[in-house]
Formats: sequence, C-alpha cells, structure tokens
Amino acid sequence: MQNIIPVQADSHTASGRDWTLKASGTLEIVSDVGMADWKNNRDTYKEQVMWADIQNGVTGIESCAFYDCCSLTGLVIPESVTGIKKNAFENCRNLERITIPGSVEYIEWGAFYGCGGLTEAILPDGLEYIEDFIFWGCHSLRRIEIPEKVNEIGISAFENCFDLKSVTIPERVKRIEAYAFFNCKSLTEIEIPAGVESIKCGAFKNCHNLTRVMIHGEKLPEIGEEVFDGGRSVWKGEWTK
Repeated sequence: MQNIIPVQADSHTASGRDWTLKASGTLEIVSDVGMADWKNNRDTYKEQVMWADIQNGVTGIESCAFYDCCSLTGLVIPESVTGIKKNAFENCRNLERITIPGSVEYIEWGAFYGCGGLTEAILPDGLEYIEDFIFWGCHSLRRIEIPEKVNEIGISAFENCFDLKSVTIPERVKRIEAYAFFNCKSLTEIEIPAGVESIKCGAFKNCHNLTRVMIHGEKLPEIGEEVFDGGRSVWKGEWTK
C-alpha cells in the first residue's frame, strides 16, 4: 500500500494518487495513474465503495480494478474510456445497471463475471466481439442488446443468466461458441441469422423453456454436440418444441 492519506480523520475515507474515497462511499478516479493506484490498494477499501465516478481523462478500466467490490451499485464511465480489461467488475454482485459509452472499443474476458444483481447492460455500438465469460453468472440480467457489429459470441458469454428472456443475434455474427447461452432458463425463443457458420457444443443446453428456434439461410451452420439440449436434431427452417 503506497501513498494512502486519510481524509478528514475519517477511518472510512482515504485518498491515494489521483483517487479519493469519500465517506459517502463515492470513489472518484481522475486519471489513468489514479486507476492503477486504486487497483493496487483496492483490497483495503473494496467493501466501502458504493458508487464509482470515473472522470473524463481516464482512458481504460484496469483488469480486476473493481474485483469483489460487493457494495458497488453503480458507476459513471466517461467517453474518454476506450477499453475495459478482464475481470474488471468480477463479483460486483450488487451492481444493478451499466451503460458503456460508444468510445469503448473492447471489453475483455469475464469483465462482469458473477455480477448477480445486474439487470441491464447497454453495450457500445462499435463492439465487435462478445468475449468469453463476459456475463457469466449474471443471474438477474433480463435484457441485453448485442451490438450490430458483433461477429462472435464467446465461450460461456451468457452462461447462467437465468432471467434472460430474449436476445437478438445480429446478422454479422459468424460463430456462437460453446456454452454461450448455457443454462439460460428463461430464454423462450431464438433466431439464428443466415451468416452464422458454427454453433459450438452446448451453446443453448439446459435452456429448458426454449420452445422455438428459427434458423435462417440456405444451409445449416456447423452444429456441435447437444447444442439445443439433449442432442435434439436440428434442421434448416423452424424448429418448435
């Protein structure tokens, strides 16, 4: 722990290089230096952070920057941020909603892994890849719009999103990786666009309420094992349970 200065003699308030944690639970980070310094000292104060105010000028959210900040309910991400690194918000189980600005070009592996309280996430329009495990275990996630430029949905990207009722797969998607929607128990129907070339094993396995699948295009994509639960046959056109 370096350069930590108590503020106003309040044991629940501290500051470091370009970051301040207020008694109210608001964490302000004003630069990339502040982001890195906060990450180095996160374990000491992570349970006190209720809101994160990331200010304009910060260009990235470090890997594991808010890992296990279990009291975090919301945050502001400015347009200066261009990337969110792996596991940045892992296990922030009380984070409820997040809006990611259009400036963000990439969101890495497991960024919101285990955010069980997350109900809605708005992703940037320019995103081209839904990384592996990005929303794994987001049990309360009800709504997600996958941006139109996305061309691949990664391994277990939405696994165990129990409350996810519907999702639209964009036309540019070519691959749906293994277990991408595994155990999405509330999912009732899905449309596979013509551009999808492969659906890997277990992509929709354990989606027990999935009763309708529409596959578009002139030929079937490559289908892995047990994609639609229990190894059911799949054919071009519409399948109804």
